Amino acid sequence: MSYIHPTLAKEFGEDYSKIFGPVEDREINLTSLAYDDEELDRIIKQLPNKGIINTRKRFGKRIKKIEENPRLEKDIHQAVLRMLEQSEALLGFKLPELNLEAERKGLMQLPWEIFVVRPDVNRELDVGHILRNIISKWDIRYNDPIFARITTVDGSHIDENNWKEHLENNNLVAVANDHQHGGEGRLIMGAPYALVDPIFCNKKSTDTEMYDKRNGAMLASSWENRARNAIAVVLDKLSEGETKQSIPPYTYELYEWNEVLKKLDVDFQSSKLPKDKAICNRGKDLYKYYCTKKWKPFYEEVIAMHRRVWPEGELSQEVLWGIFTFLEFYVKEYSYTTAKCKELLKKIEIVLKAYYPDEQFPKNYRNRSTTGPSNTDPCKRTFWGDANDYRGYLEKKDGDDWRVKLDKGVQMSSTLHHMIMSYNKYLTDMNKPALLKSSIPAFTSVTGKSIGFENPFKIYKDKDVINEWSWNADEAEVDYADFENE
Repeated sequence: MSYIHPTLAKEFGEDYSKIFGPVEDREINLTSLAYDDEELDRIIKQLPNKGIINTRKRFGKRIKKIEENPRLEKDIHQAVLRMLEQSEALLGFKLPELNLEAERKGLMQLPWEIFVVRPDVNRELDVGHILRNIISKWDIRYNDPIFARITTVDGSHIDENNWKEHLENNNLVAVANDHQHGGEGRLIMGAPYALVDPIFCNKKSTDTEMYDKRNGAMLASSWENRARNAIAVVLDKLSEGETKQSIPPYTYELYEWNEVLKKLDVDFQSSKLPKDKAICNRGKDLYKYYCTKKWKPFYEEVIAMHRRVWPEGELSQEVLWGIFTFLEFYVKEYSYTTAKCKELLKKIEIVLKAYYPDEQFPKNYRNRSTTGPSNTDPCKRTFWGDANDYRGYLEKKDGDDWRVKLDKGVQMSSTLHHMIMSYNKYLTDMNKPALLKSSIPAFTSVTGKSIGFENPFKIYKDKDVINEWSWNADEAEVDYADFENE
């Protein structure tokens, strides 16, 4: 039997019987699937969470003491094995031959137990990638070594001449910075030790810079992961006594942006991860909005409002995009001040809560914006879905269906304007206090033409339709000057 840690052997069986089934029933070698994409897709689709282990969410965002980071073998490897066991996708399969005799020579060999992974540096672990590109194509001659920073627990000097002494004294830590997937594949295969391409250094910023230079340069990770690592670079350098002036401005701006998000108690992640509470799956867009000068005065207020509307939902960049565009229009065309925009945000908050109350969504259902327009489930209606549906009501201009050319931000802003007016009409017709003292000027297209529609919007409460109202943009407009004093 190949190597497996005793604790893991107890949980998954000495020969991984809980993952692959009894040895005598294992008939299919995983290498036979090397180019069988259909079968590999079938296996990977059975993995929980799309085969993704979000190490940052599972193990913490930033851990001060290097030795207290999650262990590659004890924590990461265990999470991988549990995912494989839970899926039951590999029952009846067998691992290829390990063939240690053919492995690469001249590399550092280290025990698995000393490896840690920094959740604030390394990207999420993709188990599907390990199965598809490492295990099914296994050839130990080409299995890349783990790139790791070799450091000491007590901070004492470390180099290529004294590392064995530190290892014997339990004072050695190997921080895996790259090829964690290759290392995990080797561990699944049962290799009793890791092969390492080392850097001997006690500076934490080496982790972040090493990851950035390798993965960033090779575009091997998403924008969100590269940004996350850049933020960690700044944090490491500041903790080592460096100043803002010594850090590249573009990197430091990412750090400042992340500080704003922390203050708002929100975060970002890669779009391939499942939607999560207070998390934006499009960090690149979230950062772009932060850098847009005309949106910066109300950046924090819009995000805070979004969280008040949907405290159990994701942080949707689509909703933010629509609201930023909406406010920009009234600043540019009607000279709204920042204070006036913040007052308008209060009205938007009331309307979004009326149309899409957070409590209407199923428990643990995080999607608050991107449901398609064809979804008629009142418990899953979203602003983005309605905005797309609303486009169907826009009239054709001169025989040219210009709807398809309408900017999405403008489309959502037009929808939002109509929603505000419709809800205001609903309140007044029900003899309730009006939302507005006067109409909001019509939202117009980039050509300056008024965007006219007839679209009855449904307002939901307690999962039932309580009314639907339409408002015509051609109705007389009232001066909006009094809005700031409402």
